[in-house]
Amino acid sequence: MNTVFKYVTRDGRELGYHLSTFCQVGPKEKAKQYNCDTPESVEAQRQTILENVKHVLDATNTTSMFAGVHADTRERCFPGLTFEDVELVAEQTDLSEPFYAYTIINE
Repeated sequence: MNTVFKYVTRDGRELGYHLSTFCQVGPKEKAKQYNCDTPESVEAQRQTILENVKHVLDATNTTSMFAGVHADTRERCFPGLTFEDVELVAEQTDLSEPFYAYTIINE
């Protein structure tokens, strides 16, 4: 089993699944899958993704070399939402043809 992450709003509206490091959102079938084998590794990966989401949704960060990508992602995937509006939910999956990414834990 692998882990995928779903974006939902605080009021429960489903936005879609985490597709990439740049926090694009899409269908479960295209979700980035992680090999998280413990609850601790799932939570560590969730926190890493949330840090990325925080940067993507920070509209004041215009000096980043990825500012254009972030602005596009904000408009298309998180229209009118702030970081505080978004939650990230982990789900176990057995999707075919998985794309594996491994958890990186910074200490």
